[in-house]
Amino acid sequence: MNFQIPKAEFEPAQRVRQRFGRLRPSRRHLRKPLMLGAPLLVAVIAFFVWYTGGRYVSTDNAYIHAPKLVVSADVSGIVSDVLVHEGQAVHKGDVLFRIDPRQFQIAVENARAQLAQTALNIQAMKQDYEHMLSDAAAQAAQVELAQKTFERAADLAKRGVASAQTFDQARTALDAALKRQQSLHDQAKVLLAKLGGDANISVTEHPTYLQAKAQLDEDAPASGVEFSILPAQNSSGNWVKVVQRIPVRITVDRKDGDPPLRIGMSSYVTIDTEHSRSLSQLW
Repeated sequence: MNFQIPKAEFEPAQRVRQRFGRLRPSRRHLRKPLMLGAPLLVAVIAFFVWYTGGRYVSTDNAYIHAPKLVVSADVSGIVSDVLVHEGQAVHKGDVLFRIDPRQFQIAVENARAQLAQTALNIQAMKQDYEHMLSDAAAQAAQVELAQKTFERAADLAKRGVASAQTFDQARTALDAALKRQQSLHDQAKVLLAKLGGDANISVTEHPTYLQAKAQLDEDAPASGVEFSILPAQNSSGNWVKVVQRIPVRITVDRKDGDPPLRIGMSSYVTIDTEHSRSLSQLW
């Protein structure tokens, strides 16, 4: 069974073929310029990026920092008042906090009392030394008397007038007087040594007084705070190469009217390195 399609229905299809047939030659003419122009355009763009690149360096991983100072007092104690709050701008000479002074006042009063007691002790040693010299002089008279008594008893014992008991008593009394005199001289030497070898030394020049005065001047005692930053040492000998980031610090010159900068804020930073490239670098 044969079907026949009317001729009119073939006419649009023929027109389409004729239209596309006319376009195909034009596409063939564009293919070669596109094949040559596309790589050339890519090369031009790459050259432009290379030639203008390397001057500006930017990052969005930047943060605002400020110099950090460890604020410490010369003394350690309890902070009674804090006169600033977090984020407040301060200037040189501003009072940041106050330390309770009561314990230091007590320490100062104790040091003053110790200084006064030291002065009294030095003065007492000087008086004891004078008394010791006076006792030693009096004892010298007793020794002289005991010596004469002993000599008289010895003479009488030789002539048989005095008894042996009297002679022994006189000799014992002389020995006791001599020992007493020696003891007084030894005590006087000890006191003189405590006075620095000078019986007329001023109380304020005595080493013990100077030590007590230094203690008073030191109150309240200072607190030494030391910070040591020691880099980690690799003593095992193993070493692994790790890509390191080199930090760059940018200082901002602040002027009146500039927007406030808060520590810890992130920022986008672009640095003009003023680096330029020349065509001579290609050869």
